[in-house]
Amino acid sequence: MTAALELLRAHYRDRLMAAKAVRASGASRVVGLTGTTAPAELALACGLFPVRISPPDDIATPTAALYLDSVIDRDVQVLFECAMRGDFEFLDLLVLTRGEDKLFYFLKEMVRLGRAPVVPPMHMFDLMGSQRAAVQQYNLQNLNWLIAALERLAGVQITDEQLRASAQLTNRCRELQRKLLALRWEGRVQGVEAMEVIGAGFCMHPVRYTQALERYLQELGPASAPKPAPRLLVASSEPLSQLHLHRRLEEAGGLVVAEDDAWGSRAPGDDIANGGDPKQALLQKYWHDTAHAGVSPREARQAWFLHQIQRCDLDAVIFYVPPGDHQFGWDYPRLAAQTTAAGKPSLLLRQDAADASTVSGPVREFLAALPASRQRACP
Repeated sequence: MTAALELLRAHYRDRLMAAKAVRASGASRVVGLTGTTAPAELALACGLFPVRISPPDDIATPTAALYLDSVIDRDVQVLFECAMRGDFEFLDLLVLTRGEDKLFYFLKEMVRLGRAPVVPPMHMFDLMGSQRAAVQQYNLQNLNWLIAALERLAGVQITDEQLRASAQLTNRCRELQRKLLALRWEGRVQGVEAMEVIGAGFCMHPVRYTQALERYLQELGPASAPKPAPRLLVASSEPLSQLHLHRRLEEAGGLVVAEDDAWGSRAPGDDIANGGDPKQALLQKYWHDTAHAGVSPREARQAWFLHQIQRCDLDAVIFYVPPGDHQFGWDYPRLAAQTTAAGKPSLLLRQDAADASTVSGPVREFLAALPASRQRACP
């Protein structure tokens, strides 16, 4: 393991490490961001440290069981538990997005009842995923409210120059991540490792992340290329904030080269446009170029996936729809039919990938049955 990979992996595994260190040192106030639509650039522009808040793995949720209905998404239950036990107390502000609206309202009620003394101040950033022009004014208003909340916290006003500078920082991260994605398709990076490297970017300051990612890409060489393996695309009904699924697929002999998820291949997307009104450019990026379940119409949400299944260097598709899904299952039959029409075999996994005993067997059988002619790249 190289030093750069070791650093990136450490931040991926301990995702609050950098933020807690910054807060403890007094160097900056810290803003937690949930979901994929809260712009880190705004926090950076006023000198705050942004960090993505994600559900940790394998924790008990006794407090959530008291207050939340069992049908609530597991991720929401875990984040509720973490907030109530004080995991986020060090944050100066917790920004929640539309995908976590239930979490916002549950925590808000706990605060009102006086039962959540360690929950930090919260702000709801309600960016609608509809691509209709009619919602632009609503989304712009919510962006302005978020800017005002961050300016109050920082005690400064965000200038256009500061916003352009922060966008330049994050665009550099996106550029390097796209290089990493290209190397994955060449078979030079395992999917598990790629997810760790990409995910670290949500937890580190972009300057330090860029430096580490540049070193990591420079240190990749021919020796890092894995053995030939079936190249797999993952389409998941839930955010892939943990590595269980990738581990099962690659332990069985596959190579995950892409995933339709903002924790993986959909993380960088396009750059924030340079020139013009930087606030409008930021809005367009997070409104139109963000991968999450709330994007509508479905055609806009699924365009990336439909493009990827046409690639000649893709061998198969893994659909991951664990028991907690309440939405993706409705889309699966159509997506599976389109995958078949593109000439790609697919496997539907309904079990929780955290349970290797129920997932590994079906995965091994599926990969073993792939035609040998498909287990190679394009001519």
